[in-house]
Amino acid sequence: MFKRILTAVMAPFLESYQRYREQRIESMNQEIESLKKLIGEPIIPTDEERKQLLALGAKIGHDEAAKLIRVVDSDTYRRWVREEEEGKAADKPEDSAEP
Repeated sequence: MFKRILTAVMAPFLESYQRYREQRIESMNQEIESLKKLIGEPIIPTDEERKQLLALGAKIGHDEAAKLIRVVDSDTYRRWVREEEEGKAADKPEDSAEP
């Protein structure tokens, strides 16, 4: 009973926040596209900026981040994720089979 009441009370607030969040993301995407046109050349993030984007993407999930990120192409972002994963796998020590 309490759960139904809470859901009924909270649903409008959650829907409103979701709409606000979607509008804000769309606004930010439009700003980024305008800035990219103003610059007139490809944006090449530094290694530090790349690490920051990957860290933010890890928080929300890289698949979702690839859909949202507009500073670089989604294929570029996915390549960064693959390279990071391959690098982590290469950093792991191999099991030694020596007796």
